[in-house]
Amino acid sequence: MPYTIDSSEFKLSICCSAINLIQVDQIVANLRSSNRWDEPLFLKFLEKHRIGELASIVLDDVNFFSKAFRLKLEVQRKQNQIKALKAQRTQSQLQVFFTENQIHSIFLKGVILSELYYGDLAYRNVFDIDVWVEEKNIDLVSDFLNKNGYKRVTDQQRFSRLQLKYLQLSSHHEVFVNPNDAAAVCIELHWKIRNGLGNYMFDPVLEKNRLMQVELNGIEFNMFNHIDQFIFLSVHGAEHGWFRLKWMADLFHIQKTVDFDWNTLFNRAIELRSDKEVKMACFFLNYFYELEIGKSSHFMSFNVFDKLRISYVEQFIVYPYEYCDTRVEKIKNAIYLLSLNRRGFIAKELMFKNLTRPIDWKTLPLPDYLFFLYFPLRPFLWLYRKVKPKFF
Repeated sequence: MPYTIDSSEFKLSICCSAINLIQVDQIVANLRSSNRWDEPLFLKFLEKHRIGELASIVLDDVNFFSKAFRLKLEVQRKQNQIKALKAQRTQSQLQVFFTENQIHSIFLKGVILSELYYGDLAYRNVFDIDVWVEEKNIDLVSDFLNKNGYKRVTDQQRFSRLQLKYLQLSSHHEVFVNPNDAAAVCIELHWKIRNGLGNYMFDPVLEKNRLMQVELNGIEFNMFNHIDQFIFLSVHGAEHGWFRLKWMADLFHIQKTVDFDWNTLFNRAIELRSDKEVKMACFFLNYFYELEIGKSSHFMSFNVFDKLRISYVEQFIVYPYEYCDTRVEKIKNAIYLLSLNRRGFIAKELMFKNLTRPIDWKTLPLPDYLFFLYFPLRPFLWLYRKVKPKFF
């Protein structure tokens, strides 16, 4: 049975994400009296939200949970420590290369964020390395990654030169993996900070002086300052519907570390056209973690669209299945994202993404000189894919 945000299981997940040992006993007492406690289901929920490493810290000595359950979390935490060290090593190699070649870069999230706000390199689940560089340096950095064993995911699918160019126009990053090292962390190489919704209008070049340098093992990395980091993570979480508690936990640990002037933060959010996302983030930090965030009317007033977005997130954050796995979920998510899109703004990458996609190219392979035909043919290719199983 799916959890609700009022369930003891969800509240326990919140405690785990906050590394809050104080409220665990009371929640566990409620679980003891529950006739629906399902340990494998809870483990799956923690894994979905990518907070198993934090849960291992909080629940390690709680005898209510089986030894097998706690051992699985401990193994997950230790595996994450190894991944964190690998990610740190890879980021250090990247930064040395950036410094030697005078490449302006910004590391987004990752192990540096974990060290800075969680107090430990490996507390936060390690999934990938996100780094932004100027678009003019993408090929140079790609060559460096290739020499170090990394390959573009798109290269492995044998796209043509024109198809690769089109993918670049319709996206904001490239994904690199190391096919020879299964334990290597994948890398997302960004040439834009965010995607095409028109939010978080941070200019990495013009606002370079707003970045802060974070030292890790003698190497300095560029990151957003605390305020811009909070806003960026709010936008990132909101654009994914807060599907994972990991992203909400980031904000909790940032505000726990930094004494924000909330009015200054919200004014900066307005400047970056990210106030809707920050307002939503602050609402859930108050709701889930009982944090008092600001007394400004900016945080207290919610219009009908704010309330609809909040209602969607309340359902989506406890959704027990895969991200947008059904047509209904995709439609609901599209409506939600449309409500976040800056009014009157249609980004070219969103436009390109909906004109044709790789699935069309696989359905009907065409040479590059006929690529333009994919645009008028897209509705017919879509229809063909829908009816093919029935009539072919």
